[in-house]
Amino acid sequence: MHPSVSLLAFAAAAGIIILFSQLSAGCKFNIQDGVATRFFIEPNALVIFCLNNVTAQHVTTTHVIAQAHVHKGNVTVSLDRELQDGRYANGSNVGVVSSLKDGDDLTRWFLVSYVSDSNDKHVTFMAKTYGDSDPVPGGCNLELPLKNDPNIYLSNIGSHLSAIEFAYGDSSAEWKCGSALSKNSVQYDVYQFFMHERDLSAEHFHSVLGEILDPRYVTSNALYVKSLSSDDVTRLKFPAYSGIGTVFIVIMTVTHDNVITRASYVPTVTYFCVDLEKGCSGEDELQIKIVVSVLALVGLFICFCGHRFFKTEMFFFGVLTAMLAAYILLERFSWWDFSTNLYISIGAGVAGGVIWWAVWVFFGVPPISVALVTLLLGYVLASIVFNASPLGVSSWLHFSAYFHSVLFSAVLIPCIIGLCLTREMNVLSCAIIGSFFVVLAADICLHGAFKYILLNTIWRSSTPSFVEAFCLLPFQLSDIVLYMIWAVVAISGTICHYFLEKNRPPFPPCPWTTFLRSRREAPSRSESESCGNADDDDEHRPLLFNAGRRRDSQAANRVWREQPVEQLGQPAGESLRAWWLLPHDSATPSAVPVVSNAGTPPPPYEEEEQPSGRAV
Repeated sequence: MHPSVSLLAFAAAAGIIILFSQLSAGCKFNIQDGVATRFFIEPNALVIFCLNNVTAQHVTTTHVIAQAHVHKGNVTVSLDRELQDGRYANGSNVGVVSSLKDGDDLTRWFLVSYVSDSNDKHVTFMAKTYGDSDPVPGGCNLELPLKNDPNIYLSNIGSHLSAIEFAYGDSSAEWKCGSALSKNSVQYDVYQFFMHERDLSAEHFHSVLGEILDPRYVTSNALYVKSLSSDDVTRLKFPAYSGIGTVFIVIMTVTHDNVITRASYVPTVTYFCVDLEKGCSGEDELQIKIVVSVLALVGLFICFCGHRFFKTEMFFFGVLTAMLAAYILLERFSWWDFSTNLYISIGAGVAGGVIWWAVWVFFGVPPISVALVTLLLGYVLASIVFNASPLGVSSWLHFSAYFHSVLFSAVLIPCIIGLCLTREMNVLSCAIIGSFFVVLAADICLHGAFKYILLNTIWRSSTPSFVEAFCLLPFQLSDIVLYMIWAVVAISGTICHYFLEKNRPPFPPCPWTTFLRSRREAPSRSESESCGNADDDDEHRPLLFNAGRRRDSQAANRVWREQPVEQLGQPAGESLRAWWLLPHDSATPSAVPVVSNAGTPPPPYEEEEQPSGRAV
């Protein structure tokens, strides 16, 4: 027989054997090693996934990690047809570890999807084989349900905070858990990946999972959070960004004899939503939009005209500061819900605005009044540094005393600068904070991440354990556009203030002092009007006006001295020479004093005695 014919016969026989083995095993879907595939599965139906040739990728294949992901609902992945304790996992993003024996070439998993008819029925499934030198994620589990548990468990702590937790891994199938060699060679790299904002669709979910299951894609595109060792606690806290799909990934790395091997835990995905079908809209969203819209309208006015209308500015910043302080205290020490705390904070804000408005009205000290404005500016700028920079994941800020000390120091910097540049810092504060609330209103409507610049800092103070969270913000296209709009509006507000305040005093006078001065001047004006005096009192005339009267008197004396005796009896206005000697503000020649008695000059105005030798 020809060799090629024998080879074909052997291949056909092998295919028939595999086919019969699959039929006997009841396999419905055959999968490829390390390839994430999307399958359509009917709810509550038992489906068997099979992986053939498990020894093809490694010389000695010791274990396989299989994982399944659904958009909404739960799925159960089991190693047996009948569920047994410690051999199955249930959830939206779950996986199991299959330990292989010698000679095993076919591995199968049993899957049941618990998805409602109205939700997406697709499941993303992947199985990955590992050799004897590769790490085993969750292989040193002592607390979680599975013996080898590669899952990342997500839990919510209140409404603003979440936590992930995973089991310690085994460095390889050769080394025992807890050995010094195993502990010193293991490292856990934690990553966070943000999906597209406002995209809650199942299509986007499965497309992201197909990419994120590749560790190389994770290391190049996800945000690095922290590296843990075997001595660290494998529990990390993160802010809950409602409506933004977040994927948490942990990659286990083992280094031994300059050889690096990696294995990935099963990623977990969350939207931090109660109901995805409603678009993650909360019960308090309407009242939040109303409050933020009012702040945006007033902020737009403050951004461009705040310094010009100084009393309005004082009231606005008093409201903001009092609302912020009241909300933090109520969230920290009260048991009321969000709506109650919000209403009480608004009332406290109005009271604080009136108080700070009164401080300016009655005292009128610009550095004191502007101090509150610059403190709020420092709070916003410090929030940017803490949440939009690597400081957001710094472990030394996870202590409340350290964080609040750094926050207090950062807040004081603009206030200290404001002592020297009071008007400039006030204008800058109006432009930055006013434009911030304008952009904040747009972000609330767009469901972006811009608002978490301020919210993360507030939650660090209002929620006791939030200070331990790793705060990273997604910088996507919509967020970048909002940051650019914020910068443009702030710069425009600063330029507008420059033209409005050009050639004007730095600050308006104290309102209370002005009121008292007008009260003191009112009686003197009423007395002069009651006496019928046509001319105002000298105290109310400008100094230059009194000087003009003195010049008129001096000119009249010169006219009298230079006139001939025969002209002394002429009526006023007949001597052109005498008229031109008068100042031009004496409207007509009739302003020349009339000589009533020959040889006697008219009585001049009272004037101060001139020094000798000075020309009159």
